[in-house]
Amino acid sequence: MTEASRGTGVTVKAVPSGYPMGSEKQLIQQLTGIEIPAHSRAADSGILVHNVATAYAVAMAIYQDQPLISRIVTLSGGAVTHPGNWEVPLGTLASEFLNRASGFDTKPARLLMGGPMMGIELLDLHVPIIKGSSGILALTEQEISHKQSSPCVRCSRCVRACPMG
Repeated sequence: MTEASRGTGVTVKAVPSGYPMGSEKQLIQQLTGIEIPAHSRAADSGILVHNVATAYAVAMAIYQDQPLISRIVTLSGGAVTHPGNWEVPLGTLASEFLNRASGFDTKPARLLMGGPMMGIELLDLHVPIIKGSSGILALTEQEISHKQSSPCVRCSRCVRACPMG
């Protein structure tokens, strides 16, 4: 038990490093041993998972009477002058945030809102930071893979190796 959870009825557990450990279903299985069935939600099994940003927003709303007005946004990638985590007011345009926070060492070859696996490409920086904005990646040409994917031969080995099943 950690000091943060003492007397709360909440259990805090360390999660081992592993990729992709950020998925809700993998976290639940790792921490509880419960496997969430396909096509169902964790709540159907009596489990709720919240990320740190949501927990923080709830605490601020309950204890400080402060609505969700900003978001911590991670700025990273080889084209960024000063990578880091920044508190950004909701509604701020990505272009304004990038100009104030860092700027670029080089022109990015690709800009992504979100992470490298599930992020969406930003073709225009005149988009606002919203409550779901977690990060902006400014990738250089060297950071982008240009390999052609090989054809699938339907061996299903990937299914056995995939943590999502």
